[in-house]
Amino acid sequence: MPVLALNSELTAERDVLGGKAWSIAHMMRQGAKVPPAFVITTDECRRFSDTGRLSGDVLAALSSAMRDLEQQTNSTFGGGESPLLVSVRSGASISMPGMMDTVLNLGQTPDVIATIANSSGDPKFADDLAGRFAEQFTQIVGQAPPADPWEQLHAAIAAVFGSWNSRRAVTYRKEKQIPELGGTAVTVQAMVFGNRDARSGTGVLFSRDPFGRSDAPYGEWLPGGQGEDVVSGRHDPHPISDLERSEPEAYRDLMAAARRLDEAAGCAQDIEFTVQSGQLWLLQTRAAKIQSAPASRHEGGGVEVASGRPASTGVGSGVVVCDSDEAEERALAGEDIILARRTTSPDDVHAMAVVRAVLTEIGGATSHAAVVSRELQVPCVVGCGVDTVTQLEGQRVTVDATEGRVVRAQ
Repeated sequence: MPVLALNSELTAERDVLGGKAWSIAHMMRQGAKVPPAFVITTDECRRFSDTGRLSGDVLAALSSAMRDLEQQTNSTFGGGESPLLVSVRSGASISMPGMMDTVLNLGQTPDVIATIANSSGDPKFADDLAGRFAEQFTQIVGQAPPADPWEQLHAAIAAVFGSWNSRRAVTYRKEKQIPELGGTAVTVQAMVFGNRDARSGTGVLFSRDPFGRSDAPYGEWLPGGQGEDVVSGRHDPHPISDLERSEPEAYRDLMAAARRLDEAAGCAQDIEFTVQSGQLWLLQTRAAKIQSAPASRHEGGGVEVASGRPASTGVGSGVVVCDSDEAEERALAGEDIILARRTTSPDDVHAMAVVRAVLTEIGGATSHAAVVSRELQVPCVVGCGVDTVTQLEGQRVTVDATEGRVVRAQ
């Protein structure tokens, strides 16, 4: 079957379901609270790559799968008194953090937004959803959202499958020696809203410290945000202790779920979660990239010109470049280059893979820049402050990513 409902009974392999859908079924088996979802398998991605369109089998199965989501959520896709919005997410069998595309809040029409505004009592919430969807859909799919929610769904699925062959994904697979033929699955999941109200937000939790300093959990939390706000690095998140103070029950549930998932997998977990109106929902878990604690700190002489959060340990020296294409070209020509960006996106991966270190002005230790740098084993410091590291363009600096310092030789 090209489309499979995700539940605790599903036993299909990761190479069929993709890592994201496999993790959803796994979390359900561990008793975690997960929004209902279904997956279009990796086989369909390979067919899509050959034909450039969704097969008739998938289009027929989508209708039945969406009806099941409607029943599970007591809502209606494309209208009704309780509209169903969904996310359309990529998920390769081998983890490729931030490499492929996602579309959130899909299923909107003017009537749907009006209903959400009326039922929630918060027109700003509805407007926020509309703005986010229009911007993200246009960016990912390459066109404004069509009026028909079903056309939105088909176009988003096609775009996610197409992202398997994007420049950034191909570059990443080459760097990590991942086979080209695997393909990505597409997970369609009922939305939960971290931007719903004052008791909502989103975050990422590592069941153990990703920097190898201890076995204690480490995480970041963004009140009022959706998942892309954290992983994109467009916002500076709060420490996870803020969630403990503001929503202690959700925090306790999160820590308990992290322990169960860690024990079940036998390794540290990287967990994405959303809190909607005080209720915890888990969205994904995967094996975390844990770095070894450094034996000693780097004693680099010079003047400290920036500092931020350590995101991927190590030390790198070179000339600061702010354009990713230029950084890649100069690094491949043999220069030692430091890539400095306000924040990184998947479009920067080709440069991140070849530079000596990465710096960002905003974002946390669970942002795109941090996660990808750890995967690539490139030193990275994030959240250095607006208009800090990009002003260093052309200067030679040393990045001590173990200490979170940037120094310039005197």
